[in-house]
Amino acid sequence: TVPDKISDECRIRVISSSYSSKSWGVNDSGFPFTIKGALNSFTNINATTVWKVGNNQIIKWDATGTMSGVKIDVHDDAGWHTIENNFTNGGQGLAAGVNTYTWTYTGGAYQDQRTNDFNVRVTSVQNPSNVIVASATFTFIPNIALTTPPSSWIAETIPTVSWTCTGTGTS
Repeated sequence: TVPDKISDECRIRVISSSYSSKSWGVNDSGFPFTIKGALNSFTNINATTVWKVGNNQIIKWDATGTMSGVKIDVHDDAGWHTIENNFTNGGQGLAAGVNTYTWTYTGGAYQDQRTNDFNVRVTSVQNPSNVIVASATFTFIPNIALTTPPSSWIAETIPTVSWTCTGTGTS
């Protein structure tokens, strides 16, 4: 089993059990190699995922091995956009197993729209070829909240109902 010792200066030493006391029974690899953490899959994003505009969004993914940071991108109808260039979990690094990033709602362009073609991508900062993309696009919808629902309605009248809507592209 490869240990969770992320490094780009790893070497292998082979020692003969029969000749370990002899210098010719030991061989160190002359070329260093790398042990890298791996991104596996998202644990909370799939084709049935629906995010509401105006809410903080939780992005969770599973990883094998540790890594110091990841880049997080989102995809909308206009393409890929970076929302976090180097997420390091508050400087603690990312662990083997499930990792979580909270995309805090600030009303930015990518958080304030309606689309059926939203996606998320996470990339290892140390190893940019280590990428996961959500297996399916999902929906980002406006957040509609009733502000003055009637407490009772009277027959044959037209009551007034008010609401607020967070998000663009609504009708």
